[in-house]
Amino acid sequence: MHSLDSVQILAAFDPIAWVIGKIFDALGQLMEAAFQFVLTGSEPNLTNGWFSGQYDIMLRIGAAVTLPVAFIATIVAILKGGLREVLRTYLIGLPVAILGAVAAVGVVALAQSIDANLTDSVSSFSSENLADYVATVKSFDTDSQLGVLIVGFFVGMFMILALAFLWIELILRTMLIYLAVLFLPFGFAMFVWSSARRWLSTLIEIILVAVFAKFVTVAILGFGFDAVLSNLAGVAAGEDGAWNLIGSLISGLVIITGACFAMPAILAFVLGPSVVMAGRDEVMAKTPLSVASGRTAARGAAIRPVKAAGKALSGKG
Repeated sequence: MHSLDSVQILAAFDPIAWVIGKIFDALGQLMEAAFQFVLTGSEPNLTNGWFSGQYDIMLRIGAAVTLPVAFIATIVAILKGGLREVLRTYLIGLPVAILGAVAAVGVVALAQSIDANLTDSVSSFSSENLADYVATVKSFDTDSQLGVLIVGFFVGMFMILALAFLWIELILRTMLIYLAVLFLPFGFAMFVWSSARRWLSTLIEIILVAVFAKFVTVAILGFGFDAVLSNLAGVAAGEDGAWNLIGSLISGLVIITGACFAMPAILAFVLGPSVVMAGRDEVMAKTPLSVASGRTAARGAAIRPVKAAGKALSGKG
């Protein structure tokens, strides 16, 4: 009896299906580990002791720079005859600079916690999609749908490579947040002078984009995983054709690729207009036309008193 059961088990055993199942189990574990590493292995800790010590040093240097900047702003305002600008420097600029530099780390840490909550709300969706992808691909028939299994394997490898790229990108995001926060005391020192306030706004924009880029990236990843999975179950059950699967795979892989470049795209979108406008003004100031018009205006201003004197003499004559 036992030997008959053994024969039946061996007859039902499919070595190809067993090997493919083991491969996709390992692939699923690798994808899940890579995804969790992306979520937890790339978050800056601004309250850590080593960063707090460095920030205290930059805070003291920024405080030492604030008063000379305020003095320069006062001289410029007096030369321009702007008493209102002097009052704004000392009644608004200095208090905001001092309070902002002191509270900056706490505010950025609060923004990080908000981003972490948002990311957690979409990361579970992405993890479920990864698990469903592996389970669905394993359900394919090894005889009639072997080609789909091979495609599913390479799609999984592409996901792992995309997650590895995202991990590197999020490491750069961590470095960007550390450096931007570290130089915030200088940005608040420049806030005292209205002509240099754009440096603070640029630093704040960089920090906001870098902090919330993780949520945007993980949300796009979940959307891409869902697009890959959309027609996979139908193809496995024989309800949809292979062309539907190819369309969903292409859409999903394009979306996942877009997630890899989400943070650079947002940075270019947010910082691009201000950088382009500043560069355009500088270039326009140096063009031959602007230089020629400036020379013409200066020449006209120099000749105008001579013409007026000539008219006065001719009137007397």
